[in-house]
Amino acid sequence: MKALTFFLYVLLFASVHEATSQSLFIGPKVGLNLSRLNGLTDGKTRPGTIAGLSVTWEKFPNVGFNADFLISSKGARRTGQISTDSSNLKWNSYLNLVYLEIPLLIEVYLRKKDQPFRPKFFTGVSTAFRLEASESMRYTKDLANGDFESFSGSQIKSSDYKKNDIGLICGAGFQYRIGNRTNFIFDARYTYGLTNIQSNSQSTPLNNRAFSILLGIHYQISK
Repeated sequence: MKALTFFLYVLLFASVHEATSQSLFIGPKVGLNLSRLNGLTDGKTRPGTIAGLSVTWEKFPNVGFNADFLISSKGARRTGQISTDSSNLKWNSYLNLVYLEIPLLIEVYLRKKDQPFRPKFFTGVSTAFRLEASESMRYTKDLANGDFESFSGSQIKSSDYKKNDIGLICGAGFQYRIGNRTNFIFDARYTYGLTNIQSNSQSTPLNNRAFSILLGIHYQISK
């Protein structure tokens, strides 16, 4: 998989010198991640943000190559409670994994360039570089006399998680022309992480899973 990722990077950037004679688009993307960790039995989906820069090169009439450079927040949420005769302890835990994520995608358009509305589907690979790993916790204790106590805290978990992650991406969306050289972009994608992100090889393997909705604006900078 690393060899395939490297090949796709070379294919994309080795062709940049030809892009000035083709359709090259660049612009921002922002959106929402709904992520979880496969292998975490009591883990729940947690929302997170995703934002960055997107570049698309349309060399062929119905095929484009896309590279995104995104700051992506992933992780998982856990909840639970412990009950005794004198109290009921409820807890919430949020694992926050922040990555610089670089997806490389092949996009297939269902309509030609001269059409204002162009549905598409895409697939590719993503390489992610971990920027942060932290866990925040909140506890609420309900006491038998009707009172309650609450407290929270956070801790850095960088040493527990690997610095890199590789995943497969598939999705669909559309682009809609809103100006002479400007397109509105909608993407819905699923990222299937292949890397066991835990540093401790003896622990239960955990893999990132994320469903993402992205909105963007692409400006055409060459034809």
